Amino acid sequence: MKELINNKKAVIYTRSSVESAYTKKETIENQVEFITKFCLDNGFKIVKVYQDDGFSGSTMRRPGIEEMMDDMKLRKFDTIIVKDLSRFSRNYLEAGHYLDEVFPKEKIRFIAITDNYDSATYYDEQSFALRLWLNNMYIQDIGNKIRYNNERRAKTEYMSAGCRFGYTQENGEYKIVEEDAKTVRYIFKLYIEEGLSFEKIAKRLESEKVYSPGYSYYIKTGKVKNANPEKIINNPYNWQGAMVSRILLDTIYYGTVINRKIIKKNGVVKRNDELIEVPNVVPAIISKETFDKAKEIRKSRRCFENIHHTNKLDFIICSCGGKMGYSQGYYKCHRCHTHIRSELLYKILYEDIQEILKETIVDKVKIKAALVKKFSKYDDRKYQELRKQKQKIDKQFEVAFENMLNGIITSEQYSKKVKELNGIHDSLESEMNLIRVDLSQKAILEKELTRFLSMLSNIKFKYDENNLELFEKLINKVIVERPQRRYKKVNVNISYKFSK
Repeated sequence: MKELINNKKAVIYTRSSVESAYTKKETIENQVEFITKFCLDNGFKIVKVYQDDGFSGSTMRRPGIEEMMDDMKLRKFDTIIVKDLSRFSRNYLEAGHYLDEVFPKEKIRFIAITDNYDSATYYDEQSFALRLWLNNMYIQDIGNKIRYNNERRAKTEYMSAGCRFGYTQENGEYKIVEEDAKTVRYIFKLYIEEGLSFEKIAKRLESEKVYSPGYSYYIKTGKVKNANPEKIINNPYNWQGAMVSRILLDTIYYGTVINRKIIKKNGVVKRNDELIEVPNVVPAIISKETFDKAKEIRKSRRCFENIHHTNKLDFIICSCGGKMGYSQGYYKCHRCHTHIRSELLYKILYEDIQEILKETIVDKVKIKAALVKKFSKYDDRKYQELRKQKQKIDKQFEVAFENMLNGIITSEQYSKKVKELNGIHDSLESEMNLIRVDLSQKAILEKELTRFLSMLSNIKFKYDENNLELFEKLINKVIVERPQRRYKKVNVNISYKFSK
């Protein structure tokens, strides 16, 4: 519409949705900055800026849009400028209605900068709106077809970007790599028959020079999946407990795959509660019975069967000083983001308490004496030693006074001696006061230890796995040390209530 070419009285409209996948790129501030530069470069006078922050583009019921439409009817501007059409509306039918009917009727010039659309120079507005609508319908149709195809495949196929350790793929068919399959079977044997933990199995495999999954893949393909290729190539036997755990938990080794573990809905990726199990998709390396045996053993060994506890401990602290809150099976620091699996933390606490229980059963008196000695700086003997020294100083005061009266020393010498003795006396008194405080705390500590050890005596080795009450009764605080480098083991320091 040529008559709109002189419209220069412009308003800016911006919108940012909370769910926007563009995040920083599509903030209100960025849009305003982008459009303002366009206005300055093209001679537009900015009258006002309208914005809708946190509103979806699927509806036109937005305060910013409604205010702009009211001002349009009052002729406060003659041009609307947006960064792109999706900022104005994601409903392309409504967008077409405004472009084809509302704006031409009100003689409003509409510009969508990145879509290269200007109603003053674009002569086929209807075809433009139709093209946008058709594009939207095409995208929706393609999306529906992809979703349908993925759902169909998930019920019949192994949907994975690559092969698991022990398998290879040739012409779409999965085959067993016998050398790696032997390792898988050996891992299950060590776990079931010899009762080794994940870490001990990893050490056994490393000592027996069994190739790791990463190195096995490297010698077959010449490629390295790891972000650090040198780590794989220079250490071909680098097994970790986590690797062993993944193998023992993977259903693929008895031929069954689990698809759609995660799904994407409304642009958000999340765990899928409705998993799809597909049996006999790949040849089995072990039997279902063997897998189930390993699963039962793992279940019986875990201190806490369900890592997503509804209750949590509120005395877990990070070494940086931040409090570690519980979320989805992890304790995480809100400051430095140090984290530890709740399952692992509870296991560490449980095992530490087990050790104390064993020692307590051996000899309560020795344990009590050792703990008192550990948390008390002084004992009564030190106090008695200092008291005797103080008595000697008091005696020296008397001797010095008698010597001055008898003329053995002058008054100046006496003053000097008294000053010296006062310094020693004050020092001894100060140290004795510290010991008095320590000894009084020691008495309290002994009483607390008596109660603590009595409590331990009544605790059974097995208790409700989901009940954290034991930890709350015995532990004052737990400090989780932040690892100095990635993948380093996290250290945990436990402070019991008797050591406050």
